[in-house]
Amino acid sequence: MIRNKLTSSLLFFVLVITASAASAQETPVSSSVFMASLGLGALAAFVLSLNPIVLLWFATIMTLLVAGTVGYFVPSLSQIWWVSYGAAALLFVPPLLGFIARSNRPVNEKAPLIYWSLLVFVFSALLSTAWANPSLKQVIGAFKDWIMFGGLWFFLANTFVSVQQIRLWLRLLLGIGLFQVIPVLYQFIVIAGGRVSASPDNPVSGIFAADSVVGTFGGNPAGGGLSAVMALYLICVIVLTISYRRHGLMDQKFAYTVLFVAVIPLALSEVKAIFIYLPIALILLFGEELSRRPLIFVGMMALGGVTLFSVLYANYLFYWSHDHGSLGESLGMFTYSFRGNEVIETSRWNVLTHWWENNMRTFAFETLFGHGAGASRVSGGLTGSLSEVYQDRVIDYTGASTILWDYGLIGLTSLAGILFGTYRLLTRVKRNNERYDAETRATAAGMASLIPVIALSLFYRSDIPYIAPMMFMVMISLGLALVLARRNAHATADRLKPVGLGPGTVAGP
Repeated sequence: MIRNKLTSSLLFFVLVITASAASAQETPVSSSVFMASLGLGALAAFVLSLNPIVLLWFATIMTLLVAGTVGYFVPSLSQIWWVSYGAAALLFVPPLLGFIARSNRPVNEKAPLIYWSLLVFVFSALLSTAWANPSLKQVIGAFKDWIMFGGLWFFLANTFVSVQQIRLWLRLLLGIGLFQVIPVLYQFIVIAGGRVSASPDNPVSGIFAADSVVGTFGGNPAGGGLSAVMALYLICVIVLTISYRRHGLMDQKFAYTVLFVAVIPLALSEVKAIFIYLPIALILLFGEELSRRPLIFVGMMALGGVTLFSVLYANYLFYWSHDHGSLGESLGMFTYSFRGNEVIETSRWNVLTHWWENNMRTFAFETLFGHGAGASRVSGGLTGSLSEVYQDRVIDYTGASTILWDYGLIGLTSLAGILFGTYRLLTRVKRNNERYDAETRATAAGMASLIPVIALSLFYRSDIPYIAPMMFMVMISLGLALVLARRNAHATADRLKPVGLGPGTVAGP
């Protein structure tokens, strides 16, 4: 049964890729045909909602594989993302129907920090939006990703999902990560390389466009895309693979194969975030061992520093040297400065200082609760009410600045509380040898080292809260943490003895 579902899903994806590549040079599809297709997709998603697990798989494949690929090769069909949004939103339905029917629902571990922080965040968002009274279009654009992908968190937190179903779903997520090497190789050789040899009439001629290497996560061949989101996803795959291997749940050859295949897209995508994300995740993953062996920790840090500098220098020679002069000048790329409307330079740092200078001196309601949902929106085709005031800047340049302008200090603090509460919950699970089996603890250990990296991404890009694949990853982390915490390895009848994600797995305790 499961094998048939997986085969059908893969066949569907292959058909979509083939159709996308074949029609990339054709005339754009008419709006009436597209709307009819969108309606059929919504109908299919509703039918799938009758089986919650199939709906979960459908939303996962649409968000992480299909929508980004279709939008990349056929920009006229980029609105296919709404199928992904709709499928994610439908995940609210099964738990709500369970509430109405008063059926049993899972009892989650006590995590008051998560729930209180969530209530405060929702309260601050609603209060600031009501106070600002923005346009309905602005509100819908701002809340879209939060609400729709919140269905994934809500579903995992309030639905009985068996160990076997979760295991198969995690294998799907692993397969999506490994699949990235195929589109990445094509994008690196054909798309990015093709821009170097483009005609003189092409404004991007002569530029090796490594930002066009985005895998299946979406973007624009001519203008870049979600390379950083793909990199973060692959880092999740790497960290969880190492965690499974450390707990004896993955065959050594299989684990090395996974790591090798996952590293290739990172090496080809020129994503500066890997020099920050990956080291932090690995230090957190090995933190307890390194703290007990300080000399080994110092040696590992030195070796890691040399390795990272070598990789950084190789990236400089291959990608940046012809555009940014010396290595020292190229290091400034990590701030990713640019000019908003050719007037005032904007960077990851000064976009936050700009908020500070305009809010902390006149401490007011907006300082605490912000200017309402979507007020800072500059990118994504919508213009927020506040961004019109600061037309010379891109004030939503990072997720942190977006949340500060929209929901204030209360909003950013409560979001940090949700992430920190999730980190604490996962830390309790990974350390509890008596209650949880090795598979649960391995998954929790890997995820616990990734939550701080997700939090750090708030200060690196604006993927939170605007980017569908990123919000999908965030909601997976929050929902799966609750699933892991309520899995009692010695009490549940659903426990399966073989655990792990690859061949050569061992039995649970």
